[in-house]
Amino acid sequence: MKPLPDAALSQHIAVLGKNGSGKTYASKAVIVEPLLAAGKRVAIVDPTSAWWGLRSSADGKAPGFPVLVLGGDHGDLPLPVSGGAAVARLIVDQGVNLIADTGNLTVGERTRWMIDFAGAIYRLNRAPLYLVIDEAHVFAPQGKVPDPDTGKMLHAVNQLASGGRSRGIRLTMITQRPQKLHKDALTTADTLIAMRVLAPHDRDAVKSWIDGCGDPAHGRDVLNSLAQLKRGEGWVWYPEGGHLLRTQFPGIRTFDSSATPTEGRAVKAPKAAAELDLTEINKALADAVAEAEANDPKLLRTEIARLKRELAAKPPAGADQVSVAAARQEGREEAAREGYAAGLRAVQPIAERLSTLSATVSDTVEGFQQDLRRLAGSAAVQAHRPTPRASQVYAKRMPIVIQSGAGDVSLGKTGKRRMLIALAQNPDGLTYRKLSILTAIVRKGGTWRTYLGELRGQGLVNHDEPIRITDAGLKALGSYEPLPTGHVLIDYWRNRLGQTGKRKIFDTVVAVYPRGISQEEVSAQTNIAMAGGTWRTYLGELRGLELIVGRGELRASEDLFE
Repeated sequence: MKPLPDAALSQHIAVLGKNGSGKTYASKAVIVEPLLAAGKRVAIVDPTSAWWGLRSSADGKAPGFPVLVLGGDHGDLPLPVSGGAAVARLIVDQGVNLIADTGNLTVGERTRWMIDFAGAIYRLNRAPLYLVIDEAHVFAPQGKVPDPDTGKMLHAVNQLASGGRSRGIRLTMITQRPQKLHKDALTTADTLIAMRVLAPHDRDAVKSWIDGCGDPAHGRDVLNSLAQLKRGEGWVWYPEGGHLLRTQFPGIRTFDSSATPTEGRAVKAPKAAAELDLTEINKALADAVAEAEANDPKLLRTEIARLKRELAAKPPAGADQVSVAAARQEGREEAAREGYAAGLRAVQPIAERLSTLSATVSDTVEGFQQDLRRLAGSAAVQAHRPTPRASQVYAKRMPIVIQSGAGDVSLGKTGKRRMLIALAQNPDGLTYRKLSILTAIVRKGGTWRTYLGELRGQGLVNHDEPIRITDAGLKALGSYEPLPTGHVLIDYWRNRLGQTGKRKIFDTVVAVYPRGISQEEVSAQTNIAMAGGTWRTYLGELRGLELIVGRGELRASEDLFE
């Protein structure tokens, strides 16, 4: 029996085990080497500098697989720090199998590289690609995100996990710290390779995956044996294929570059390696990096600032005093124009804030009047004036906000903060509908208008759609716990809907995504009659929340899955 069925290779895989348990070795033996031998497209993101041995035979005396190595101490070419998207294009456009060794990059460089790489692979790839991410918890960390760049990286990698399958991406995530791998990524794995695990929190993460299989008896067998597994031994669990096997993984066919150096004995480089024609690869990579750098706003701003400093230091050669004076006058006029435009931009948020505050007051007064009309219908209260206590209740409803800038308002745990977190996780911006679904704030209500107006008035988000977070918004937000996405987002909405008919309709429509389903079929599966008012109420509320779309045929909103 094969340790890993062929069918499992076409889906996401999680390889979990403590340091030294043999995760990388096993992944080479049963995943990567068989794929390369079959001529499949393979790409590896390697922060451990442990994969370069694929180029040589096991004894180092003959060629291995023709895999391009970028970066690290054994790279064929350097890994361009600003070239994450360029490497992605090399994979997609040139069909190159490669290892991106990020081991020599700083944490900041590695983070920015992965943001560009993961985003570009998701946008561009449409054919089967087997993507291996070693030390996956580094790229998709669980817990609070320490900075905006890490949040962007987390979102990009989670997007690969949750939406990559539809774009041909088969993801293998390897980690020695299962508890630190973001649950949105881990729960997308269809197959588990579990090796030796000792730490209680890491065992809990493995248990969480196993619990989803609904097989507690076998799950206990796996969990109870994890601490006793030998190096190179592990469980392979592919529930969909009914495959559960405890096995000692076979030896690899290529050079063991992941071996741990021992005292007085370093890992020596092999004498032979598969040959590659680097001419076209180097040119394609250089062109793509140059294009990326030419369009990088940060690099452009740096270059503009440098040129301005040079011009300020001395006038151009051969310039006479008249032309210099004219240039200075033109500069003063341009500065005046820019100052006027800046003034208009500064006034605009204030005007919008006043407009929002006016609308908020109007909504509150209207609600106050409606409540009074209801109270007036009761004979018991007609003879009484509102008590001070009642006045205090209505005063609490009035959102009086006085501010002079974004820093004067605490976001707390409000819907405004949820909006900013969602936008920080999606730096390319969100539609109103997507933002509403991620934050559970109905965009047709007054609360939505109030929150969005306040965020715009404070300069924390932009003023059009798609909505994007500004630099001031990222600063005001600070560190944050990411909002749920992917499967976790769907589970979040299930819990929010509760055990109701709405939940039954929602589950039925989500189950067939991306297909649609007729209202008649949904009615039959949920036992909710279409002729009744309950059906129309449930359907109207789900459409109002924008969780489902369509009329004759119902379909789950695509924003739940991206």
